[in-house]
Amino acid sequence: MEIYGILKDGKEILRKAGIKDYDIEAEVLLSNVLDLKRYRLYIEKINISRTHFKKYFLLLQKRIRGIPLVYLIKYVYFWKYRFEMEPGVFIPRPETELIIESAKQIFSEKDKIKILDICTGCGVLAVCLAKEFPESKVVATDISGKSICLSKKNAKNIDVSDRIEFLRCNLFPRKKIFYDLIISNPPYISKSAMRNLPKEVQYEPERALDGGKNGLDYHKKIIEGSKKFLKKNGYLIMEISPEQKSFFLDRNFSSLKVMEIKKDFCNLDRVVILSDL
Repeated sequence: MEIYGILKDGKEILRKAGIKDYDIEAEVLLSNVLDLKRYRLYIEKINISRTHFKKYFLLLQKRIRGIPLVYLIKYVYFWKYRFEMEPGVFIPRPETELIIESAKQIFSEKDKIKILDICTGCGVLAVCLAKEFPESKVVATDISGKSICLSKKNAKNIDVSDRIEFLRCNLFPRKKIFYDLIISNPPYISKSAMRNLPKEVQYEPERALDGGKNGLDYHKKIIEGSKKFLKKNGYLIMEISPEQKSFFLDRNFSSLKVMEIKKDFCNLDRVVILSDL
């Protein structure tokens, strides 16, 4: 079977289903089935076997049902690296890279810092920060056993497993250690917004999304807990929803003060930085 016709059909199926980037996704799915780089779909003469044909159209059917592309191809690119991904684990978004950029503006590459990553998911922040700060030691926590297993695998694949300790626990580890930097991309979708999630997002684990009534339940717990785990002159960096900016600007968090709220590449308020400076 000839590749161009199959690819054209795949694009049309996704387009009719309302997939925004239907052309790119059709290419990604087919290249994944064939285990090829995307560009090779157009420069090589490839005949597709019936087995590959069936697998491709099965993936297309799953995609139009709303299953996220990342769950189908089982990997995601974040920062500079490729991470393995599995259904049941929160999918990292590009805007979360702003946490890494913020940390790099505060600390230098040679700093011997201790980092705590709360709600690590598949481990993208813990792994990337371990790479960016080669003298650092990182502890990463998550309540999900599946997330912890996957993040350990990603740390090993990207060669930082010797500097990251992954713990299955609810937010903070039991052992009290003081950290230079605490980071988190916690659940922050409000209860009302949870009822109207896009079909794709509904496939992600609910407890990785649901932030309570106003989407701030976990932020409040992390701020309170950080007072016991953060070193003097340490920093807390968290991802937020743009609608939550006023919560951080209008309140006094005792020893922690809001230093800055950063905008993402869409010019939306996305990351809050607190410190006890």
